[in-house]
Amino acid sequence: MTLPIFVPSKCRPQSSTCRLLYEGGVSFQVVVEPQDAESYPPEWPQVVLPENDRGIAYVRQFILEANGAEHFWMLDDDITGFYGVMNRRCVRSEPGTVLTQAEGSLLAVPGLGQGAMEYQQFAWSAARPGKSTGYCDVAVLVDAGLCQRRRIRYRHEMTLKEDRDFTLQILASGATVARSCWTAFSAPANGSNAGGLADVYAQDGRELEACRRMAEAWPGICEPIVKPSGRRDLKIHWKKLAPKA
Repeated sequence: MTLPIFVPSKCRPQSSTCRLLYEGGVSFQVVVEPQDAESYPPEWPQVVLPENDRGIAYVRQFILEANGAEHFWMLDDDITGFYGVMNRRCVRSEPGTVLTQAEGSLLAVPGLGQGAMEYQQFAWSAARPGKSTGYCDVAVLVDAGLCQRRRIRYRHEMTLKEDRDFTLQILASGATVARSCWTAFSAPANGSNAGGLADVYAQDGRELEACRRMAEAWPGICEPIVKPSGRRDLKIHWKKLAPKA
């Protein structure tokens, strides 16, 4: 591994991501609120935020501004596995091996502003090793220098969709967004496990409000929908912002 790894975490002192990285011998820093710092294992290197309860956009923006690296990884704290794709199968692998492979493929993409690994449930069937445009979730590589030069930031008002909004800002700036489709992660569904943003997802109307704000900020790009499960979500027309060939 050559890039710094940051794991923003809240109320998850047994973070599965941190445990996997630590046991795999991968260097990382867990980013925690002052009120949580003492509850995390002392062997996990920490970055302690200046304030408590400012929300996930505040934490992500702090990491973007304060770490000093030109590029870095930001990993959600509830990743349960890392995988490489071989013969249309996701094979569980050491986190350092998977991250190094993803890092090499993403940094080779011209004009990259943001990249990510793929969800395990989609990676096995990916026809190509990489894909341009679209979402970047959970295991994300960021070009901090580009974002700072172009004044791209994580916006507090987009909480619950701040990651989607961040990716759209990068695309709108003319930079490239890509996924390394043959490297993958597994993680629980949003809001399904304790800690993190579970309390926010549980608040009636919060996700609906987040979708409404995104539709207002990105007219013609973001379209509010209701999934078969009844969950309020967004359909994002990524290709409308894809860099022109």
